[in-house]
Amino acid sequence: MKHIIWALIGLIPLAIAACDDDSDFKSNNAKIYINGVESTGDLNKSAQERMTVHEILTSGTLFMVWENGEQSTSGVSFGVPDDEAYADWDDYYKHNIDTVNDRLIMQAANVIADERINPYGGLFLCARNYKICKKNPATYELYDTVGYIPNSVMEEAQQQILDLWKAGDIDAIYEMFNNAFQFVPCTGEEYKAAYDTIDWEHYLDHLKDEHEYTHEITW
Repeated sequence: MKHIIWALIGLIPLAIAACDDDSDFKSNNAKIYINGVESTGDLNKSAQERMTVHEILTSGTLFMVWENGEQSTSGVSFGVPDDEAYADWDDYYKHNIDTVNDRLIMQAANVIADERINPYGGLFLCARNYKICKKNPATYELYDTVGYIPNSVMEEAQQQILDLWKAGDIDAIYEMFNNAFQFVPCTGEEYKAAYDTIDWEHYLDHLKDEHEYTHEITW
Protein backbone atom coordinates (compact mmCIF):
# COMPACT_ATOMS: atom_id res chain seq x y z
CA MET A 1 0.00 0.00 0.00
CA LYS A 2 1.28 3.42 -0.86
CA HIS A 3 1.89 5.80 1.99
CA ILE A 4 1.06 9.45 1.65
CA ILE A 5 3.74 11.72 3.08
CA TRP A 6 1.83 14.70 4.38
CA ALA A 7 4.50 17.15 3.31
CA LEU A 8 3.80 20.70 2.26
CA ILE A 9 0.22 20.60 3.49
CA GLY A 10 -1.19 24.09 3.17
CA LEU A 11 -4.70 24.69 4.49
CA ILE A 12 -6.21 27.95 3.27
CA PRO A 13 -9.49 29.73 2.42
CA LEU A 14 -10.88 29.24 -1.06
CA ALA A 15 -11.11 32.53 -2.97
CA ILE A 16 -8.36 35.08 -3.17
CA ALA A 17 -7.39 38.13 -5.16
CA ALA A 18 -4.43 38.19 -7.50
CA CYS A 19 -1.16 37.72 -5.65
CA ASP A 20 1.55 40.36 -5.36
CA ASP A 21 4.62 40.12 -7.54
CA ASP A 22 7.24 37.82 -6.11
CA SER A 23 10.56 39.05 -4.78
CA ASP A 24 13.65 37.45 -3.28
CA PHE A 25 13.58 34.73 -5.95
CA LYS A 26 16.18 32.33 -4.62
CA SER A 27 14.33 31.69 -1.39
CA ASN A 28 11.59 29.53 0.02
CA ASN A 29 9.22 32.49 -0.28
CA ALA A 30 9.19 32.62 -4.09
CA LYS A 31 6.19 31.05 -5.80
CA ILE A 32 5.51 28.28 -8.31
CA TYR A 33 2.22 28.58 -10.17
CA ILE A 34 0.19 25.60 -11.39
CA ASN A 35 -1.96 27.23 -14.07
CA GLY A 36 -5.30 25.74 -15.01
CA VAL A 37 -5.81 24.99 -18.71
CA GLU A 38 -9.13 23.77 -20.06
CA SER A 39 -9.29 20.30 -21.59
CA THR A 40 -9.36 20.07 -25.36
CA GLY A 41 -10.57 17.46 -27.82
CA ASP A 42 -13.91 16.01 -28.79
CA LEU A 43 -16.71 16.34 -26.28
CA ASN A 44 -17.91 12.96 -25.11
CA LYS A 45 -19.73 11.63 -22.08
CA SER A 46 -16.61 11.86 -19.94
CA ALA A 47 -15.84 15.38 -21.11
CA GLN A 48 -19.39 16.47 -20.30
CA GLU A 49 -18.78 15.40 -16.70
CA ARG A 50 -15.54 17.33 -16.30
CA MET A 51 -15.44 20.42 -14.15
CA THR A 52 -13.99 23.60 -15.60
CA VAL A 53 -10.76 24.99 -14.16
CA HIS A 54 -12.65 27.71 -12.30
CA GLU A 55 -15.21 25.24 -10.95
CA ILE A 56 -12.36 23.08 -9.62
CA LEU A 57 -10.68 25.99 -7.86
CA THR A 58 -13.90 27.13 -6.19
CA SER A 59 -15.26 23.66 -5.35
CA GLY A 60 -13.76 23.16 -1.89
CA THR A 61 -10.60 21.69 -0.43
CA LEU A 62 -8.24 20.15 -2.98
CA PHE A 63 -5.21 17.92 -2.68
CA MET A 64 -2.56 17.37 -5.34
CA VAL A 65 -0.73 14.08 -4.94
CA TRP A 66 2.20 12.73 -6.94
CA GLU A 67 4.31 9.60 -7.06
CA ASN A 68 7.95 9.69 -5.95
CA GLY A 69 8.50 5.96 -6.38
CA GLU A 70 6.70 2.66 -6.33
CA GLN A 71 5.87 2.87 -2.63
CA SER A 72 6.05 6.61 -2.01
CA THR A 73 3.75 9.54 -2.67
CA SER A 74 3.79 13.18 -1.60
CA GLY A 75 1.30 15.98 -1.89
CA VAL A 76 0.05 19.43 -1.01
CA SER A 77 -3.33 20.65 0.18
CA PHE A 78 -5.18 23.68 -1.19
CA GLY A 79 -8.18 25.31 0.46
CA VAL A 80 -10.27 24.77 3.59
CA PRO A 81 -13.60 26.13 4.78
CA ASP A 82 -13.53 29.63 6.25
CA ASP A 83 -13.45 28.37 9.81
CA GLU A 84 -11.95 29.59 13.08
CA ALA A 85 -10.02 26.34 13.32
CA TYR A 86 -7.66 27.67 10.63
CA ALA A 87 -7.41 31.27 11.84
CA ASP A 88 -3.81 30.86 13.00
CA TRP A 89 -2.42 29.63 9.67
CA ASP A 90 0.18 32.07 8.35
CA ASP A 91 -0.36 34.32 5.37
CA TYR A 92 1.13 31.99 2.75
CA TYR A 93 -1.37 29.25 3.47
CA LYS A 94 -4.21 31.73 3.06
CA HIS A 95 -3.12 32.51 -0.49
CA ASN A 96 -2.40 29.31 -2.37
CA ILE A 97 -5.55 29.25 -4.49
CA ASP A 98 -5.87 32.10 -6.95
CA THR A 99 -9.40 32.22 -8.35
CA VAL A 100 -8.72 35.46 -10.25
CA ASN A 101 -5.99 33.94 -12.42
CA ASP A 102 -7.27 30.35 -12.02
CA ARG A 103 -4.12 28.77 -10.63
CA LEU A 104 -2.72 26.93 -7.65
CA ILE A 105 0.31 28.32 -5.82
CA MET A 106 3.20 26.39 -4.31
CA GLN A 107 6.41 27.47 -2.60
CA ALA A 108 9.65 27.47 -4.58
CA ALA A 109 11.19 25.50 -1.69
CA ASN A 110 9.88 22.46 -3.56
CA VAL A 111 12.61 23.15 -6.13
CA ILE A 112 15.06 25.64 -4.58
CA ALA A 113 16.20 25.82 -0.97
CA ASP A 114 19.01 27.81 0.66
CA GLU A 115 19.80 29.45 -2.69
CA ARG A 116 20.56 26.15 -4.40
CA ILE A 117 18.48 23.90 -6.58
CA ASN A 118 17.45 20.64 -4.94
CA PRO A 119 18.99 17.42 -6.36
CA TYR A 120 17.44 16.83 -9.79
CA GLY A 121 15.00 19.61 -8.91
CA GLY A 122 13.64 17.96 -5.75
CA LEU A 123 10.66 15.71 -5.10
CA PHE A 124 8.21 17.90 -6.99
CA LEU A 125 10.15 17.96 -10.28
CA CYS A 126 11.29 14.35 -9.90
CA ALA A 127 7.80 13.03 -9.35
CA ARG A 128 5.33 11.68 -11.91
CA ASN A 129 1.60 10.94 -12.20
CA TYR A 130 0.29 14.11 -10.58
CA LYS A 131 -3.43 14.23 -9.86
CA ILE A 132 -5.74 16.71 -8.14
CA CYS A 133 -8.51 15.34 -5.96
CA LYS A 134 -11.19 16.82 -3.79
CA LYS A 135 -10.46 16.46 -0.09
CA ASN A 136 -12.60 16.31 3.01
CA PRO A 137 -10.80 18.76 5.37
CA ALA A 138 -12.27 17.11 8.46
CA THR A 139 -11.35 13.50 7.66
CA TYR A 140 -8.51 14.09 5.14
CA GLU A 141 -10.26 11.63 2.80
CA LEU A 142 -9.44 12.10 -0.89
CA TYR A 143 -12.20 11.58 -3.43
CA ASP A 144 -13.19 12.55 -7.01
CA THR A 145 -10.14 13.10 -9.20
CA VAL A 146 -10.79 16.42 -10.94
CA GLY A 147 -7.50 17.28 -12.68
CA TYR A 148 -3.93 16.24 -13.41
CA ILE A 149 -0.57 17.58 -14.60
CA PRO A 150 0.57 15.62 -17.67
CA ASN A 151 3.90 13.90 -17.12
CA SER A 152 5.17 15.44 -20.36
CA VAL A 153 4.76 18.91 -18.80
CA MET A 154 6.82 17.94 -15.76
CA GLU A 155 9.51 16.12 -17.74
CA GLU A 156 10.07 19.12 -20.01
CA ALA A 157 10.06 21.56 -17.09
CA GLN A 158 12.51 19.46 -15.07
CA GLN A 159 14.97 19.23 -17.97
CA GLN A 160 14.78 22.94 -18.77
CA ILE A 161 15.04 24.13 -15.17
CA LEU A 162 18.09 21.97 -14.52
CA ASP A 163 19.70 23.20 -17.75
CA LEU A 164 18.95 26.82 -16.87
CA TRP A 165 20.33 26.46 -13.35
CA LYS A 166 23.54 24.98 -14.69
CA ALA A 167 23.77 27.90 -17.12
CA GLY A 168 23.08 30.42 -14.36
CA ASP A 169 19.99 31.86 -16.08
CA ILE A 170 17.98 32.47 -12.92
CA ASP A 171 15.59 34.94 -14.57
CA ALA A 172 14.50 32.28 -17.05
CA ILE A 173 13.83 29.84 -14.21
CA TYR A 174 11.66 32.49 -12.59
CA GLU A 175 9.64 32.74 -15.81
CA MET A 176 9.23 28.98 -15.86
CA PHE A 177 7.96 29.04 -12.28
CA ASN A 178 5.29 31.46 -13.53
CA ASN A 179 4.31 29.72 -16.74
CA ALA A 180 5.65 26.18 -17.23
CA PHE A 181 3.34 24.17 -14.97
CA GLN A 182 -0.23 23.45 -16.03
CA PHE A 183 -3.02 21.26 -14.77
CA VAL A 184 -5.89 20.02 -16.92
CA PRO A 185 -9.40 19.12 -15.74
CA CYS A 186 -10.24 15.42 -16.02
CA THR A 187 -12.44 12.71 -14.61
CA GLY A 188 -11.17 9.73 -12.66
CA GLU A 189 -11.51 7.52 -15.73
CA GLU A 190 -9.55 9.97 -17.86
CA TYR A 191 -6.77 10.09 -15.27
CA LYS A 192 -6.57 6.30 -15.24
CA ALA A 193 -6.24 6.32 -19.02
CA ALA A 194 -3.44 8.92 -18.84
CA TYR A 195 -1.58 7.19 -15.98
CA ASP A 196 1.98 6.09 -16.82
CA THR A 197 3.77 3.05 -15.43
CA ILE A 198 7.19 4.38 -14.44
CA ASP A 199 10.47 2.43 -14.36
CA TRP A 200 11.49 4.13 -11.12
CA GLU A 201 14.94 2.55 -11.07
CA HIS A 202 15.93 4.15 -14.37
CA TYR A 203 13.55 7.03 -15.01
CA LEU A 204 16.18 9.72 -14.29
CA ASP A 205 19.03 8.02 -16.14
CA HIS A 206 18.87 10.56 -18.96
CA LEU A 207 19.65 13.37 -16.49
CA LYS A 208 22.41 11.77 -14.46
CA ASP A 209 25.42 12.40 -16.70
CA GLU A 210 24.54 16.07 -17.18
CA HIS A 211 22.99 16.97 -13.83
CA GLU A 212 24.23 14.64 -11.09
CA TYR A 213 26.07 17.57 -9.47
CA THR A 214 24.00 20.52 -10.66
CA HIS A 215 22.57 20.95 -7.16
CA GLU A 216 26.05 21.82 -5.88
CA ILE A 217 26.25 24.94 -8.07
CA THR A 218 25.57 28.30 -6.41
CA TRP A 219 24.98 31.63 -8.14
